[in-house]
Amino acid sequence: MSAPAPTAALSAAKFSNEKLASLRASGKPVFVDATAAWCITCLVNEQAVLSRPAVKDAFNKKQVAYLVADWTNRNEAITKLLDANGRDGVPLYLYYAPAPTSR
Repeated sequence: MSAPAPTAALSAAKFSNEKLASLRASGKPVFVDATAAWCITCLVNEQAVLSRPAVKDAFNKKQVAYLVADWTNRNEAITKLLDANGRDGVPLYLYYAPAPTSR
């Protein structure tokens, strides 16, 4: 029995409002992972769910851009993102569906 093919790595980019706006304007689906190094729940979710091969494969197959909003040092832009979504802390996971294409 041969070993399963390796799963492609899930490529993450650093969150910024500009990066999010650019990806959304290009019509790509976007997943934002608002997290922090000190957040135990964030770390468990990363290990138990987000790093699973099935999740990585699904993101890669659907070409979902993965942005990490690292709130470890209480970044102001990420604080505003949390506030805009009715949250005072992490974790927060946001999915932005691709913009519909006009035909």
